[in-house]
Amino acid sequence: MDRIVIGMGLDLSQIARVTLVVCCLYSAALAVFSWRVSTQSRMWGLGVSFATAAYAICTTGGFDSETHPCVIVLLFFCSALPAFYWAFVVVLFNDQERSSLIAVAVMVILGLLGVLASPVSGLPESIAELFALARRLAGIALIAMSLWSLAHGANNDLVVERWRARRWLLWVAGAYAILVLTVELLLSDAGVAPKWLAANLLAISVLTMSVGVLLTRWNLAPPLAAPPPMSTATPPQQIQRDNLAAVRATPPNPVADQILTNLEQAMVEEHLYRTEGLTIVKLADTLGTTEHRLRAVINQQLGFKNYNDFLHQYRLTDAARRLGDSAQNTIPILTIALEVGYGSIGPFNRAFKARFGETPSEFRKKHLPPS
Repeated sequence: MDRIVIGMGLDLSQIARVTLVVCCLYSAALAVFSWRVSTQSRMWGLGVSFATAAYAICTTGGFDSETHPCVIVLLFFCSALPAFYWAFVVVLFNDQERSSLIAVAVMVILGLLGVLASPVSGLPESIAELFALARRLAGIALIAMSLWSLAHGANNDLVVERWRARRWLLWVAGAYAILVLTVELLLSDAGVAPKWLAANLLAISVLTMSVGVLLTRWNLAPPLAAPPPMSTATPPQQIQRDNLAAVRATPPNPVADQILTNLEQAMVEEHLYRTEGLTIVKLADTLGTTEHRLRAVINQQLGFKNYNDFLHQYRLTDAARRLGDSAQNTIPILTIALEVGYGSIGPFNRAFKARFGETPSEFRKKHLPPS
């Protein structure tokens, strides 16, 4: 049967819609009162919750045949759901305070495509179908970009709970979103049987509740500590030691203290950071500890959220020392970049300028003592 009657004449699809809307409202309440994330992440998380609720309402047959303003608003939010998800993932997981103008512009464009593709726009059917195709393709592209973002930053993420979240929870949610959008693209106007529509809404309800509850349990807020800024006025070697000594005021933890001691020896004395392609897995193996514990120590006690930033701190201080050493002024900058651990000159130049505000060659001219 296409429609399953339950209780007081409500079919399964209607129950699934109500369930999803309730789950979304509950998740929105958690985002406001319980999520331990940044303010910008809360805002985009609220957007995801409301857009998902709009999606549940918009799946009602014939919903978009009316031109009431509330209908247009719901269609807008429903269509913009992939944009909300993309912005939420980027801000929460990749430490990028994505420009509000860019994120809002993407959201507005996707939302307008959905409105123009619906009967409320009054456009000819052929034109509306083009807008519908553009919306679906753009939605798939945004979700795919979100998944790439999750995968790209996973190995360098030092926030342990966030690392766990990105590795399975939102991967599942994003992959399912790709599946739904692809099915919509393939079926186009062919429609979906009510039982499959209900199953889809119930699956999204489970994902929504899972994300909302687990984000409440996980602490994904930025750490209170932060690595001290690099300065050419402070000897680079001292900066490295100060970073490791900054944890001495924290409560004693023998395991963490031993990892820090081993880390100091490996990085400051043995210059292990000069090893090209030094992943956190290789570093943990060298120190004789687990990847999980090493991530926690570098993040919670040294204040780094990204493993590459941690390596840059050592590599760039070493490079700055050598560039400011008159005895090494004949060594090519490329050689120095390779010897401190970079695989090529491009990433080194970008990282150096981002940290010091000037290129390596400008730094060398400025900081070399007069001959």
